[in-house]
Amino acid sequence: MKKMMIMVSAIMMVAAGYAKNVETKPFEGVKVNVPARVRFVNGDNYELGVRSTDSITANNIQWSVEDGVLKIHPKFADTEGDYSELCITIVSPVEPKLMVGRNFEVTTVAQNAKDSK
Repeated sequence: MKKMMIMVSAIMMVAAGYAKNVETKPFEGVKVNVPARVRFVNGDNYELGVRSTDSITANNIQWSVEDGVLKIHPKFADTEGDYSELCITIVSPVEPKLMVGRNFEVTTVAQNAKDSK
């Protein structure tokens, strides 16, 4: 599983204009307050990946873990950027509770055809 995660991360870094992966403190919940595609991946560690075609947008993403919640938000609210291609990957041993900011929508996608039945 770990080798596959490394391969997927490497492929994402090549495909993206900008990508960054960091380890985080353990968390039980995630609060996202940026317009982004968010992916949850089951893994052994707690990690966060930010990928975007626009380095200004990607560099404007800030995160911290407070009271067991991974908080993801912009550093500067008035920074322009292309959030349409922003993808945040969250790796955790257990599926965290997801909280989103106001005016955000959450869409779930089945892993394969069996899951959608």
